[in-house]
Amino acid sequence: MTTKISLISQDINYEIYSLIWLDSQANNIPEYITLQEKLRSIINYLKIFKNIDQFEEYIRSISIYDRIILIINSEFSQEIIPHIHSLRQISSIYIYGLTNEQWIKEYPKV
Repeated sequence: MTTKISLISQDINYEIYSLIWLDSQANNIPEYITLQEKLRSIINYLKIFKNIDQFEEYIRSISIYDRIILIINSEFSQEIIPHIHSLRQISSIYIYGLTNEQWIKEYPKV
């Protein structure tokens, strides 16, 4: 438990809006790396998660006054969105690679 707390406390963000990317391949695909560079030129804080549990722990640990814009692949979307959609920190969610759009209709932040 100490390790988790120290990892979170070391991550200081002075921005109100954060861009969080959840994808197990986010750092392995050249197009994604290029896109990350472009996104960093728009928003100062971009954090990438490959693990859904670490992502959810991080989201729940930040202040309710912070706002998160989430980019997520379809692989994790159905698993995590029902758990985090109602959190005040989540401002909007963008899913890429989505093939079945019916289930997202009940989530207005998507």
